[in-house]
Amino acid sequence: MKIKNESIPKLDGIISIFIGVLITSGALAGLCRVVTYITIEKISGVTFSLSVIIIALMMLYQDKKK
Repeated sequence: MKIKNESIPKLDGIISIFIGVLITSGALAGLCRVVTYITIEKISGVTFSLSVIIIALMMLYQDKKK
């Protein structure tokens, strides 16, 4: 069985990267026992906010492009 190398749209790739960063930062903050709850809250809040804003802007850009 041969695997086909197909390119994915640029926007989908960027969204996947941001979702990966979001999940990774959340997991690292959750696994780190040295960090206080306030630090975890700040890291998660900033990461979630930035990811949501960037993904929303990319979705708007994709809609305008069509």
